[in-house]
Amino acid sequence: MNAPLHDTATPDGTHDPEAGARNLLENCVGVRPGERILIVREAPGLGHYDEAAAECVEREAAAMGCRPSAFDCPQVEGPEEVPQAL
Repeated sequence: MNAPLHDTATPDGTHDPEAGARNLLENCVGVRPGERILIVREAPGLGHYDEAAAECVEREAAAMGCRPSAFDCPQVEGPEEVPQAL
C-alpha cells in the first residue's frame, strides 16, 4: 500500500513543483530507485497541460535513481489511435 499523499505547499502558500512530482512518483505511482518508468507527455503545443510538468516529473524520477523515458503522444480520439510505439 502506498503512503498517504503529502501537502506540497510551502510556508507562503505556494506549491513546490519538485515536491509535487516526488509525491506523485513515491506515493501515487510507488516507483523505486533503479526502476524504469515511461512518462507519456502530450505533444508540445496542445496546451492542455503545462509542458514543464512532465519535464519536472522526469527530472525528479532521475534524481530518485529511476531511469525515466519520455514519449510525446499526439492528440488521439480514443485508444485505437494510440501510437504503436507506446
